[in-house]
Amino acid sequence: MTRALSPALMQSLETGLLAPLAERVRGDHTLYLALRGEGLNLYYRGANLMRVDRAAKGFEVFFDDAYASPGPSPAPSRTRLTAAPELAAWCDALAAMKDCVDRYLARHGKAERALQQRLVDENNRGRVARQSDVFIADIEYAEGDARFDALGVLWSAESAHRKDDTRARLVLLELKYGDEALTGAAGLEAHLADLARLFATPGRIAALEAEVLAMFEQQRALGLINVGKPLRAFGAGPPWALLVLANHNPRSEVLRRILAGLGPLPFELRIARASLMGLGLYEASMRTVDAALREGV
Repeated sequence: MTRALSPALMQSLETGLLAPLAERVRGDHTLYLALRGEGLNLYYRGANLMRVDRAAKGFEVFFDDAYASPGPSPAPSRTRLTAAPELAAWCDALAAMKDCVDRYLARHGKAERALQQRLVDENNRGRVARQSDVFIADIEYAEGDARFDALGVLWSAESAHRKDDTRARLVLLELKYGDEALTGAAGLEAHLADLARLFATPGRIAALEAEVLAMFEQQRALGLINVGKPLRAFGAGPPWALLVLANHNPRSEVLRRILAGLGPLPFELRIARASLMGLGLYEASMRTVDAALREGV
């Protein structure tokens, strides 16, 4: 089932009951609103702060009380949203809910998820968003055995490319935090193998492109992707698998060994480099595997 929002839920966010929630997210760069078909996930520091699901009448709202444990939950007791005052109560509780998540993360840590959300915000609506070449349409996407940290659009900010609304490519992002995340059952080799199987499924990539385009346009229409024009279609080039490797130790041989052992892939694999110390995703800083091995990783 597609994660693009139903027309009714999209209307609620634009002009209906949930419009104040969308406005709150637009004004708060610590929040990310993920589209979930007939629902929404509101992320804070990579944690699912609040879930909103369509109900027979209005919406149901959830806060994970595990973030507050062992203390009391700061979320409103009424979880059914049918009128503006009920949503206002949840919006008023967001600061206390965030505080619970802050204290939870201090104990448990979720560095990779937190970095993922910062990466999304910088490239979607941060100060460099209009210059970035990648926009993120969704995070934490699952498709069969394949898992994606993020799905996005490579749409170069070069004037000739950005003016052409049919030249973009699908981007499948994988974020690994530290070299210990490169190996094991959820490591880089396993991820690329899952991705190759997905590409071998007839029609699946075309369907994924259509879903990402729909989510991109909805995020843009809600003011959550800072680009000045709609995107009509993907171009003819192959999708990119983009590796975002945070805090890789250049003294380690693990990454070099993995990249050197790769065989032919049905997608274009790139490794993102930081723009000095920033999080902007620029096409010129995304190296091919050959270039990464040649220049050092």
